[in-house]
Amino acid sequence: MLNYSYNLKELVDLLERNKELDNFIADIFRFHLICDENYGIEETLFDPHLKTENKLKYMAEILKPYLGQYFYKFLIQLVNNNDIAFYEFISKKFITLLGKEKKCN
Repeated sequence: MLNYSYNLKELVDLLERNKELDNFIADIFRFHLICDENYGIEETLFDPHLKTENKLKYMAEILKPYLGQYFYKFLIQLVNNNDIAFYEFISKKFITLLGKEKKCN
């Protein structure tokens, strides 16, 4: 169930105000690489049968050291809202919005 409370425009504005937009974008790609190179991360995070607390504990142990605080908090929000399964969709929407905002075609 996708929670449509994600205001991606608001996220872009927050990241720009805090000069974290470039780091957040880098973390999107870093997260993809981490998942591709390490078996079990996607399987654990995207498993609908695992409890939220277990996913958050796993993230703190495995992912937190490698990701910036804004992106990490974004992932936490997805897990807490049971929307982590929609990560690919949401991250693509974020990149698309960013391209439109920056007029990159």
